[in-house]
Amino acid sequence: MKNFTFLILLAFSSSLIAQNENEDLAIFSKGEAVYNLIYEDFDIQYEIDHLDTTKVEEKIEYELLREMKSSILERSLEYYEEVIDNYPNSQLLYRALNNAALISNQLDYKEEAIEYYNQILNSEANDKEEGGVGSGLMAEPYALYKNRAAKSLAEIYISQKKFNEALKYIDLTSKYPYQHFCGNEYAADEIYIATLYTKAYLGLNKVKEALDYSPPHIFFNGLADNSEILILALETIENNFSKKEIDSELDKGLKSIKMVVKEDYQVGIVNLFDRNIQLPDDSFISYTNESELNEIENLSEKENYQRIFKNSKFYKSL
Repeated sequence: MKNFTFLILLAFSSSLIAQNENEDLAIFSKGEAVYNLIYEDFDIQYEIDHLDTTKVEEKIEYELLREMKSSILERSLEYYEEVIDNYPNSQLLYRALNNAALISNQLDYKEEAIEYYNQILNSEANDKEEGGVGSGLMAEPYALYKNRAAKSLAEIYISQKKFNEALKYIDLTSKYPYQHFCGNEYAADEIYIATLYTKAYLGLNKVKEALDYSPPHIFFNGLADNSEILILALETIENNFSKKEIDSELDKGLKSIKMVVKEDYQVGIVNLFDRNIQLPDDSFISYTNESELNEIENLSEKENYQRIFKNSKFYKSL
């Protein structure tokens, strides 16, 4: 096994040597440096994820690395808590709260994480403050303190099966919306929020409400991964409808497809379980079969959308 202990001690020593005239910044920077040992500098998390625990030697290494990761997280958390406790007027306070909450959650200190996230929500933190952009604990162009806190609290309460509490915080994301410069990231966030709503309503056994959120994202449109919410939708349908009802719904859906003008262009709409859902086009699909391309060119728009519907993972899975 690599001598991670020596490297960590070296990193700690280096971080202690580095001083700054702004003590809060120096302490905060130590917290970041220590945390980065896990995911960047020494790739500890990568090692953990890729060890084969069916082998005795790698299982031992796995346990040692997990223990090391926990110790590093504890040390990083101490630095952020030092900023929070001793520098309440620091410009880094909200970042320290965000990072302390995230690490507390990773360490399974749920109550501490909840407290930190609520401090953020009750503060004057500005979500449009510059984020960490490329990497680290806030790898976004904007800080998104409150948006991040609301979503994290929703996840925690879902994991604790406190679904009504979770819904309160998912709703709060409309007050503190996600912000980015990239359309793909907005698409990913929309799917993520819909996934949270779906999980919360399923937890409350409110199938109708769950099906208000998952079906709009059952078709991959080339913008963002929809695999998790697709699985949720499929499981919800299979657990609450008979095979005969599902087959009937798919048949009605195929016949229901129509063209609708949206933002000056036509889109295909399918009606499933009394919900109108936009179908994706196939502009992001590569066709290498010339006969298939010729066949598609001879289809009407409606017939092409019917083909897309029948070739979707959703349709084939049911």
